[in-house]
Amino acid sequence: MERRTSVRRIMLDLLYIKEQVKEKFKDNKNYMEILNYLDKEDYLDDDIPLPSFKQIEQDTRIKSYHIRKRLIDMYNILFSSDEDVELDFKSSEIYFYLQNNKEYASFKCKKLNYIPRIGENMDLPFIKEKVGCDYFYVDDIRHYYYSRKQTIYIYLKSGMFNSYWYTRLHEAEEKKELPFKDFYNLSDWELKRRLLFKKP
Repeated sequence: MERRTSVRRIMLDLLYIKEQVKEKFKDNKNYMEILNYLDKEDYLDDDIPLPSFKQIEQDTRIKSYHIRKRLIDMYNILFSSDEDVELDFKSSEIYFYLQNNKEYASFKCKKLNYIPRIGENMDLPFIKEKVGCDYFYVDDIRHYYYSRKQTIYIYLKSGMFNSYWYTRLHEAEEKKELPFKDFYNLSDWELKRRLLFKKP
């Protein structure tokens, strides 16, 4: 079944990178009328609802049909393989979140020459007193893109990476062998005791 286009979702998507969208269409008066209007409020704030198309029409005197069409056109230009558009996320932040059983720590980096990947081992001797361990492996990575910034979240667990345990844990999660909350609340040791050393 063909997915229906949500123009409100398109409007929200564009707001996440509004600085870059405005830069791309700065010479297009029709597009800039809408973009400048949407830039008057921080609509990504949960306390400020997105304006309705009727409200935008009342405030800008642009017909709702044209508002919708312009939003769709901008979106298609930005994300069509036929267009040579390059998004630029100039700055970056890296956050590390560390876990050793039920002890936690975190720190932030401005820049890394190399982004570690899932399964790679790391020695962090400066964090040992905080969590009782100085060797970790990368358990998960998340990349978040917003405005002109890339934010990378790197989740570390204590110990050495074990590909068998990594696969077994995700298999158990897919099969729902334990309650969902247990996968996030229990330590690796507790999870191994339940999943690997179960009595027949």
